[in-house]
Amino acid sequence: MTSGPRVPGLAFEADQRGLSEGYCIYTQQQRQYLVSLAAHGIPIAHQTADGSSIDPHQQYLCENRTASDIKQPATLTYHSSPELGTIAMTVIQGDKQFDYYPLLPSGLAAIERRIAEQLGDNPIIAFPAAICMDAKRRQLTAESMAGG
Repeated sequence: MTSGPRVPGLAFEADQRGLSEGYCIYTQQQRQYLVSLAAHGIPIAHQTADGSSIDPHQQYLCENRTASDIKQPATLTYHSSPELGTIAMTVIQGDKQFDYYPLLPSGLAAIERRIAEQLGDNPIIAFPAAICMDAKRRQLTAESMAGG
């Protein structure tokens, strides 16, 4: 008997780069699929992992969890790829992590307004030009500002 939530793919070895590339491929395919459905007039209903419905007019989704153990994390990390632009943003406040995902084109601006309220005027911002992943937990993580 196992305890805790099941994490798909955890039994397979993967490094941070492989996870980042897979995440970008998944996001690109998902976006293309959603655009195709909308172009054919097929209604789309988003749900969270626990099955809760998401309002179709909701601009973004925020998930929160305990932060990954990272040395000197940026308070705000923009996760992006050259092909897709910004995919998500991660905010670290103490031991809490908030991952923001835009659901509509207007979502990025709405997320940035929310983060400005959440963090104030002087966040430590990272633009790693990649998706930062915690390979153990298979989740987004903040960029480390520790260097090295």
